[in-house]
Amino acid sequence: MSERSPKQVDRRMFLMTGSGALATLFAAGCRPQAPATGGAADKVPAKGAEQNAPAAQSAGKTAVLQLWFDIPGSQQEHIKKVNEKFSAENSGIEVRTTVVPIAEMPTKLATAVAGGNPPDLAYLGGPSLASNLIQAGKVESLSKYQKDIATLDWLDPIKRLLTRGDDFYALPVNSGVLGLYYNADLYKKADLHPDKPPATWDDLVKNARAIAKADQQVWGHYIGTKPITWSADQVWIAYLWQAGGEWLTSDEKSAAFNSEAGVEALKFYVDLVHEHKVTPLKAIDNIVSGNDFETGKVGHMQLYPIWVLRAEAMSFPVRTAPMPQHKASAVPLGMGTMPIFSDSKNKEASWTYLSWLMKPENAVFWVSGLGNLPARVSIRDTAAWKEHAAKHPLMQPFLDAQPRARIAYFGKGAQEISTQVGQAIESAVFQRKSPKQALDDAARAADEILAR
Repeated sequence: MSERSPKQVDRRMFLMTGSGALATLFAAGCRPQAPATGGAADKVPAKGAEQNAPAAQSAGKTAVLQLWFDIPGSQQEHIKKVNEKFSAENSGIEVRTTVVPIAEMPTKLATAVAGGNPPDLAYLGGPSLASNLIQAGKVESLSKYQKDIATLDWLDPIKRLLTRGDDFYALPVNSGVLGLYYNADLYKKADLHPDKPPATWDDLVKNARAIAKADQQVWGHYIGTKPITWSADQVWIAYLWQAGGEWLTSDEKSAAFNSEAGVEALKFYVDLVHEHKVTPLKAIDNIVSGNDFETGKVGHMQLYPIWVLRAEAMSFPVRTAPMPQHKASAVPLGMGTMPIFSDSKNKEASWTYLSWLMKPENAVFWVSGLGNLPARVSIRDTAAWKEHAAKHPLMQPFLDAQPRARIAYFGKGAQEISTQVGQAIESAVFQRKSPKQALDDAARAADEILAR
C-alpha cells in the first residue's frame, strides 16, 4: 500500500465503486438481503483519551448522531444498550442506529457520500470498504483527535489497514476470525462423533455427506454464493489460501486468484453443490447461512464469532471449531471499524463516542454483547474480557486462530475486485461458467482495475 495521503488519491474512486456494486447486484438478479446475523500493550486507557474527548455540546443543546449498523436482531438491540449507556454518561449526545444490510452498505454509503450527507458514524465489516473510504479521502484522520492512536496495541493486520503514515483513519471496535459452526445433534444422528469436527477438506466432505438428506432439505455444509464482497474476501479467500493460492501477485499488480489453486478452491464449492449434493443451489450470505443453520437442518457453516451468542441460544447443541485445512492452514481476519466521515455534521460529538468506546470497560461491553473478539491485545488481558470468555467457551476456537489469521487484500480497487470474485463464485456455482473461466474473467477485470 502506498503511504501517500488519501487526499492525493482520486476521490471519484469510492463513488464509482459504489455505483458499480449496485449495478452488478441488479445485473445478477439478486435483491439485497439483510445479514444476521502492534505497538506496546497499553493496559490502561490511553493517556489523553479522556482529555481529548471534547465537551459534548453547549448546555441544553443535543447532538443527534446517526450510526449505521449492518446486523439486525439481537446485535442491533445490544448496540441500542451501548448507545443508552453512552448517552447516560455523555449528556447532550443521542445516538440513533439505522440498520443497513451488509450487501447494501457500499452503495448506500456511496449515495450518501456523493450527496454530502453521510451518517456521522458507520460500522464497517471487512477490510475493503474501510480501505476504499480512506483511499477516496472521505473519512477523517483520528490522529488529529488523539495523537498516539496509531501507536496503540491494535492487532497488527488491523493497524496496517487503517494507518497511512502517521494518520489512523477509523476506530477498530472488534475483530474476528472465520471459523466453523456445526450441529452436534446432526452429528449424532449421522453416527459422527460430536467432539470430532472435520480437520481437513476431505473430512468436511465426508461428514457433510453423512449428514445431508437433500430430499428432506437437510444439508451438510453452507458456503457463500451470493455475488457480494463478503462471499469473496471474507469466506472463499480462506479456501483459496488453504489450497495454496494467493489473491494477487506479490507486487500487487495482477490477479493471482485464477491460479491452479484458485480453480481447485472454486471447484470444491461447485462439487459441494453438484457432485456431493451437500449444499443447496441458492444465493447464500451470512444471514441465509445463520437463519438456515438455526432451523437445525444444516450440519456446518463457516461464520465469524459474532454468531456465537446466537448459536448458544439455538434449540440444539452447537459446537465451534477451527476452519478445516487443506494444503495450508489459513483463515481471514475479520474486523469491525468505525470512521468519522469528512462531511459529518457532528465530528466532535462523533469523536466523543469513539473515544468513549476506547475505554477498556466500554470496549469489552461492545464486543461481549455482539459475540466478537477485541481489536486490541491489552483488552484480552482485562478481567472483564476473561470473565466473558470463560462464560462463552464457543469463543475459544476463534481466539486460538486469531494469531495466525491473515487480512484480505485492501489496496487499490479492493472492493471492486472482491465484487468481481463474488460474481465469479456465483457464475461457477450456478454453472453458467466453469470455475476456470469464471476466475479468468474476474482476473481480467481485476487487472484492468489494478492498471487504472
